[in-house]
Amino acid sequence: MKSTMNFAKGLGLGMIAGVAAIATYKCMCKHNRRLAKKGNRAARAVSDIMEDIQDLLN
Repeated sequence: MKSTMNFAKGLGLGMIAGVAAIATYKCMCKHNRRLAKKGNRAARAVSDIMEDIQDLLN
């Protein structure tokens, strides 16, 4: 029970940190076009990696 609660807390904190990072990134991208392009490219790469991992697990 205790490990499940710790996992849930960690998951919640990770989600909050992710939302904060995305909000900061979006503000920065409004002023820097090159950063926006690189960020989109990196996001697509991470998405592709996650899809490959899901395919391996299935």
